[in-house]
Amino acid sequence: MVASPALPDTCLLCHECALLVDLAHLEEGQRAVCPRCGYLLSARHRDANVRILAFALTALLCLALSTGFDFVHLSSTGLERELSLPQTITSLFALREWSLAAFMGLVIIGLPLVFLGTLGALVLGIQANRAGHWSFTLLRGVGFLRFWNMAEIFFLGILVSMVKIADMAQVSLGLSFWAYACFNLFLILALANVDRHQLALAIRRQLAAREAAP
Repeated sequence: MVASPALPDTCLLCHECALLVDLAHLEEGQRAVCPRCGYLLSARHRDANVRILAFALTALLCLALSTGFDFVHLSSTGLERELSLPQTITSLFALREWSLAAFMGLVIIGLPLVFLGTLGALVLGIQANRAGHWSFTLLRGVGFLRFWNMAEIFFLGILVSMVKIADMAQVSLGLSFWAYACFNLFLILALANVDRHQLALAIRRQLAAREAAP
């Protein structure tokens, strides 16, 4: 939760018990928890912005690679079938499952792509000392998209399905499968370094310094 504009920038209301906590003395590498209920308030990761950019760009590259190769190869009783990640969506369209196909496309590619793009634009603006009031819009977008991102759930569902299919057919994993697995890994690593309070502080400091400059 980002601190209210009516409060000092370094203060934060606990999401669980509404206790106002001053995080002014939070050093790099430290985490702040609510002294009343123990809820994690903020974490100031070392080189957080650099790590977010590196992991987000790597995740985007892996996502792009996952759409260009075979995802899985199935073989059973002399019949073989190769399936790519985009084909999981186009096959549903061919079956006229319009809503399910649109949902799958949104979950597999759409939302992760928009989320990583929004996160990258936000952090890049902060790193370049170009943060503005528009950065708060991107920050709110990151919080919203992070809640609805379900790429890792989709990937876990694939793993469960493959375990069940393995008894009926021979399953071979293609390059796209490993690329999508790496995409999920780097997405999780990027999220692990995101702290909305610290990002909001960085934006406010840049805005204040720009307004104070002659």
